[in-house]
Amino acid sequence: MRKAKNRRGKWLGRGVAVLVIAALVSFFLKTRAERKWRGDERFTLIVWNGMMTVASFDPVTERGLKLILPPELEVVTVGGRGRWQVKVLPQIGEKYGGKWVADSVADYLSVGYTAYAKSDNLSGINLWDRFNWWQWSRKVRWEELELKTLPGVVEAKAADGQVYRELSSGFKAGMSGRLISTSISLEGAEVTVVNTTEVDGLGSHVAEVLENTGLAVKSVVSESSQAEKCEVLTGSEPRKVAISYKWMLKYFGCREGKDEGLGEKEIKIILGKKYRQWWLGEGS
Repeated sequence: MRKAKNRRGKWLGRGVAVLVIAALVSFFLKTRAERKWRGDERFTLIVWNGMMTVASFDPVTERGLKLILPPELEVVTVGGRGRWQVKVLPQIGEKYGGKWVADSVADYLSVGYTAYAKSDNLSGINLWDRFNWWQWSRKVRWEELELKTLPGVVEAKAADGQVYRELSSGFKAGMSGRLISTSISLEGAEVTVVNTTEVDGLGSHVAEVLENTGLAVKSVVSESSQAEKCEVLTGSEPRKVAISYKWMLKYFGCREGKDEGLGEKEIKIILGKKYRQWWLGEGS
């Protein structure tokens, strides 16, 4: 009887061990599948912990930039929610969410980003991404830069006399090349932006984000027939521009599409109704 009980105990222990291992493997695979960073392109993190920082490194050059935003910078937010200074964005974000804060900062600066965090310990970020960030950040050569020192960041005065900062047309030149993803740039993809949102200038705005990431924008055109959802198209299997293509799909939340008239290094992105709603807040 004692031997039988011992055997049952051993089998029970093995069963529990198998279940634990299966759960860990499942968690590992799920975390890996949901990661934001694939390891090829630039990793950009927007963090607020008393101050707002855009921290970004390029895995190819192993160089990083920590861009510190002035608290009095007035950000035009996405979703049609007005202009807010950086110092109050986290507080407003308690209502609209952390992603809205990060989306607004990235959109205003015309840069892409990978993830966001509300503290230096990066809580809330996918564990796979957190591990990669910590691992890479130790070997990256970091440069720290205050945004207010760049060309195109100007002082302005509100009607009540309060001084704030905003971005002028000169900021595009000031940011040029600072957050380019080397792997994307080396692919040499040529992008056509098709704006069907009926919002003037939105296509050019997206083109600026693409250029700041390292993509060459071939042209920006507007079309009257509005697409429902953002779509990224290539002529065939995008082997020669795979990193650029996958980044655009993921960052803009687009679906895949084909256009046989495109060359092997050409990509077309169509902005539609959903992008307009995200930007203007219609229907939200």
